[in-house]
Amino acid sequence: MIDRKTDRPKVSVIEPKDITGRAKLVHILSSMDFDVEHYQDGETFLQDADRFSRGCVVSLLRLGGMSGIEVQASLAERNSLLPVILVSEGVSPQIIVRAMRNGAVSFLASPINEDELWMAVREALSENAERLYGVRHRNMLAARFSQLSKGEWDVLLSICKGLSNKEIAIALDVSVRTVETRKKRLLTKTESNSIPDLAMSYQRYLTAFEICLLYT
Repeated sequence: MIDRKTDRPKVSVIEPKDITGRAKLVHILSSMDFDVEHYQDGETFLQDADRFSRGCVVSLLRLGGMSGIEVQASLAERNSLLPVILVSEGVSPQIIVRAMRNGAVSFLASPINEDELWMAVREALSENAERLYGVRHRNMLAARFSQLSKGEWDVLLSICKGLSNKEIAIALDVSVRTVETRKKRLLTKTESNSIPDLAMSYQRYLTAFEICLLYT
């Protein structure tokens, strides 16, 4: 049986405690019923970050050691799926632009507006869910297409060129029956319902890996 509480996305908050020993963002987000994990500095969070794939990060821009932008850059280098929300006061537009170019999903001004914080976290968790779906979908497609033999790949590429069975047979120097057999195997291995469905799956496969290359 799944423990729904521990299965919830984690909101990792990087925020030093104030002079009263309180972490304000942690308190606010916990009161909103998010599953919050508190870190007082970026270095400690990064030691733990690889444990999480579901969730997001809320970090102060200015921390005792690494800055929030440096934490964000480190996550990007690891190809982390965790969206980052940065919080600061009195920050220059140049810093905001840099953070957004590096992939920050939100940049919030302090003192914090609780409604804006709630909305930013909800949007970040939604973005994380989309990223996770993309990775799982890409892995599923990769697993299916990795089963294809060279001969099946040759037929698939010929199908995508719009060639008929007879034209494929001539181009590959095989019989029409061999082409038909390879087509059936293609449908089975890629879990496609038809040749048009197979062609669409192949295009999704190419698109998924093109997007992956953009972020690696």
